[in-house]
Amino acid sequence: MSTTRTLLNNQKIKFNGVFDLEALYTHMHDWLTARGFSLQEKKYKEKHKGENREFEIEWSAVKEVDEYSKYTISTTFIISVKDISVDVDGEKKTRQQGNIEIYVTVDLTLDREDAWESTPLIKFFKTFYEKYLYKGTIQNMEGELWNLGWAYFNEGKAYLNLYRF
Repeated sequence: MSTTRTLLNNQKIKFNGVFDLEALYTHMHDWLTARGFSLQEKKYKEKHKGENREFEIEWSAVKEVDEYSKYTISTTFIISVKDISVDVDGEKKTRQQGNIEIYVTVDLTLDREDAWESTPLIKFFKTFYEKYLYKGTIQNMEGELWNLGWAYFNEGKAYLNLYRF
């Protein structure tokens, strides 16, 4: 069984106000793909309640680092909005007003194809490999992925202008 190390666990961004949902969605998607992640939308659920719309969207972004390891950034969007018209640079634009919660989880997966699990002897070699031979590489990947995960999280906050000083 592959080993998964969670570096960020459901870090939450919460925002209530006016924002451009389509632009946020595109920006977060482009940020991941620009860094070499392949993105899969696992869930897209939309409900209409009068003027209000509710969304639940789940993404899984995967980047294969080498033949043994991969990075996974999972994102869940929970959104409740209604469309409003706002004046942007003298033009009427449609924006969304409401609540959005974004949850980010970042995982490092080792032995991503379960190739080292077939016999007890191979499992022993897997443990030895990860503990002694691959240890420095794992530490470097954890540091890189931790930085990537927080950069992605902070990109979402910055896009929603949530930094308050």
